[in-house]
Amino acid sequence: MSDSIGDRRRGDDARIILTLVQLYQAKFSESLRSAELLYKSAKERLDIRIQAEALYGKAWSLLSLGRSQELPACIQELDQLRSAQMKIGRWHRKQDVYSLYALLEASHGEFAQAAEHAGKALAASHGGHQPNDVLIQSQSSKCNSGCCELHEMARRVIPQRS
Repeated sequence: MSDSIGDRRRGDDARIILTLVQLYQAKFSESLRSAELLYKSAKERLDIRIQAEALYGKAWSLLSLGRSQELPACIQELDQLRSAQMKIGRWHRKQDVYSLYALLEASHGEFAQAAEHAGKALAASHGGHQPNDVLIQSQSSKCNSGCCELHEMARRVIPQRS
């Protein structure tokens, strides 16, 4: 409806949710398509917040589809957009960026670097649960045993809160 009255920003806000729902439903190819369309729309409107959310959805879709060779560029652009958001005064702690880097490193067997990024993600979220925790847990169950090792390494590296 928003699109029909010329309000693409509100339509894109709704498409963010659609992309995440598709991820939770394990419709990764659909989620990737949605994320790419969302990114294109946001880029045309110069909306860095929506561009970042689209890249977040795209990164998880690529990871879930096993297309890790495309992930670094996607995560790097997401990182740049999150940094830009922080510079203009918007709130973001970049825990999603660190989580994605951790999973990318773990998928390549780089567990020490993965644990470092996982530590940054947990520190950025101040130990609280974030929406992407669900995705991290679901990805861990799909990965090889190395992802489980990553989780345990991160727990040892990060001091536990009492």
